[in-house]
Amino acid sequence: MALDRSHIRWFRILLGLLVIVISYLAFTPLHHPIVERIWDKLNHAAAFGVLAFATDFSFPDRKYGRSKILALLAYGVAIELIQKMLPYRDFELRDVVADAAGLLLYGLMPPILRRIPALRERWIA
Repeated sequence: MALDRSHIRWFRILLGLLVIVISYLAFTPLHHPIVERIWDKLNHAAAFGVLAFATDFSFPDRKYGRSKILALLAYGVAIELIQKMLPYRDFELRDVVADAAGLLLYGLMPPILRRIPALRERWIA
């Protein structure tokens, strides 16, 4: 049995909330010591790994591949371009590389995720 509509709806809500929170953290002039205490590139990789998970489960009829990866990478590049225009932020190509690393890491996770009963439905046709 594949993911049902209610599960997909919840994953899409999660995806929307993640985009809001990540965008807020990327654009706010406020400092968040708890978030900043962890290495910045690790934050990027983790955030984009979780975004990849939420995106993949939000649209289970499409495999995790080029379209999902490019859409999320475009979001990461857009964040950096907007940050370049903000006086209290900077554009960093290494952040985009860290975003891509998070997307790649998620791409390696399905063999592990398939072992989790609550997530297994994603890959059942």
